[in-house]
Amino acid sequence: IEYIGVALLFIVLIVVYTNFVLLDPSQKIFTSGPGDATGGFLWINVFDRSLSLIPGFTDMVNYPVGEAMGGPTFVTWLAIWIPMKALSFISDPVTALNLVMAWGYLSMALGMYWLIKRLTGSISVGVFAAFALTFVPYNIYKSSIHIAYIFDIVFILIFAAFLAFWMRPTRIRALLVALAFVLSVYTDGYYLLLAPVMLIGLIITGVLYGVVSRFKVRD
Repeated sequence: IEYIGVALLFIVLIVVYTNFVLLDPSQKIFTSGPGDATGGFLWINVFDRSLSLIPGFTDMVNYPVGEAMGGPTFVTWLAIWIPMKALSFISDPVTALNLVMAWGYLSMALGMYWLIKRLTGSISVGVFAAFALTFVPYNIYKSSIHIAYIFDIVFILIFAAFLAFWMRPTRIRALLVALAFVLSVYTDGYYLLLAPVMLIGLIITGVLYGVVSRFKVRD
């Protein structure tokens, strides 16, 4: 019931912050311009409806040479591309884009709420942290031109999985860290840089904390 309530709260906020596009999803998108990522998703979905969920080849991009959708340019979109393409089969490309955008916001909010409430034990602090992350102006801006950048849930998952692993290392927890990392690099190409930097930072911080927490004045 608690998480349903939090989800409903943020769904209402998402509708408001994205100019009510979810109330009329097939008619407009929340965008100030095409954007090289957001526009790319929508353009490919609209103009090449023959593409399957499994990335294949299309000459609708880079005509007449074409592009392999599983190639380096597109493979890092897969975590967003596959659900968006699946939704476009059962609805339409614009609705699919809007729903995936909304999921980006909602997953951020629920992920941050869960993590901060888990760490602090406070519902109010969890809601505040979720709001602060989800609707930071950077995310509002990027959701209209670079939709991949609102999927901050991947970094929340990396942090949570790493923290659990560092506190009690097990094979399962190590696997969870690896899966969270893999999800991030299949969400956006730039995360190939950001996710390793985050992991390295967490490892350094964990080692330093281990040294400091065991330090004695006598030593």
